[in-house]
Amino acid sequence: MHISLRQHELKLWCTIDVSLLFRTFFSECLLVNCRSASVNNSGLRLAGGSENRGRLEVYHNGEWRTVCDDAFSNADAAVFCRSMGTPYENAEAIASFGGGSGPIHMDEVNCDGQQFAMFCLNRGWGVNDCGHFEHVGSNCL
Repeated sequence: MHISLRQHELKLWCTIDVSLLFRTFFSECLLVNCRSASVNNSGLRLAGGSENRGRLEVYHNGEWRTVCDDAFSNADAAVFCRSMGTPYENAEAIASFGGGSGPIHMDEVNCDGQQFAMFCLNRGWGVNDCGHFEHVGSNCL
């Protein structure tokens, strides 16, 4: 089981040993192992650019896939940047970043600003009407 905790805008990925849950229920303690999220373990990355600027890619079912630029806004870019642990206060969406290949994973992305990027509304995993010239990029500032 994985849970996401946020303190001072630092994203943490935590694992809970469910076998310890029953044994520790009455003592109100639970072993939780947390590590700081990075681009590699957040399931998100910026490719084909620099550390804070590039084509947005999402890891799903064992492969990195791209995100379509349809309806992708600066507010959406901020959610993705924050989820990757990069600067996000002045994030920018870059339409038609290009350069990707393979399946397009997300289209018509709409984030409410509070959730982790993988939970933003979209047309459905792998459902899109995009071409490879429509890959979105983000500039995480």
